Amino acid sequence: MAVKSLEELRKLRKDYQSTLSLRKQGEHEGDQIELRVGLGTCGISAGAKDTFQALLQEIDQRKLKNVKVVGVGCMGQCTSEPIVEVRKPDHEPLLYGPITSNIVHDFIEDTVVNEDYYKDGTLLIKTYEKVEV
Repeated sequence: MAVKSLEELRKLRKDYQSTLSLRKQGEHEGDQIELRVGLGTCGISAGAKDTFQALLQEIDQRKLKNVKVVGVGCMGQCTSEPIVEVRKPDHEPLLYGPITSNIVHDFIEDTVVNEDYYKDGTLLIKTYEKVEV
């Protein structure tokens, strides 16, 4: 896309700033929900970059101010990529996969808007409790 004027460049900058803020917010506070997308080698080859972008677009379209999207490395569940970890205050983190870009709308609807489990996906890990040996 070629930018032909300073005004077009300013508009483009403004459009991208809101999306970029979804990625640069600090640690979650209060009602902040964090979506972590596994962007390791396996995740990228399975389409995690598309999932990442689709999450940003969906959150921006819905104007959800309490959600941020963060790219992380390998999540250790290569066969279920692309993986999204949902972190909500006062809840245990949940891993879902595969979450492809074409189901992001329903995923956000279930996990963020309705504050429920994603019913059509696979819940990979339900807890991070330490195991006593």
